[in-house]
Amino acid sequence: MAQSIERFRPTYQARSVASIDFEALREKGLSKLLLDVDGTITQICKMVVPEEIAQNLRAAQDNGWEICLTSNAQLWLMARRIEKLAEALECQYVAHYWPHPTKPNPRALEIAMSEMDGATLDNTLMVGDQFGTDILGANHLGIPSIWVPSIEPIPLWKRITLEVINQRRLQALGEITEAPTRVY
Repeated sequence: MAQSIERFRPTYQARSVASIDFEALREKGLSKLLLDVDGTITQICKMVVPEEIAQNLRAAQDNGWEICLTSNAQLWLMARRIEKLAEALECQYVAHYWPHPTKPNPRALEIAMSEMDGATLDNTLMVGDQFGTDILGANHLGIPSIWVPSIEPIPLWKRITLEVINQRRLQALGEITEAPTRVY
């Protein structure tokens, strides 16, 4: 059991994408960001990224980070939403939907990495809110990751399912290193 839970261990955790110090992470050799969408930078089906998150992502880009949004969009129409968010954030995107590989399949993240010039396993970071897709996918691929709590309001069905699973995984994983944090 202990070995199986380790596959969900993120490299770091952070309060929010807004709190991540991308400059400090760049000093560690990271400069390419695979960024989950729903729950991580916006609510499901919403077209707005909170300003503090968008501001931190723009600052990261100004500091040399290249960003690719990566989302299991499920349907082509949902993929159009991801495209519009990428346009607003001036970054690349890959919306994974059937029959293409989806997260946590490492091929899905490799496809997203191919959208960024020079992305390698050594310079790429994954940030997401789901252990079973974002963090597991990053671990399968062998890249560092940051887990952030979902910014979604938690409806009852999700609280009973995903949130309970996430909390149990956090308890089982124990101590997780805090990501470098910026003051805002």
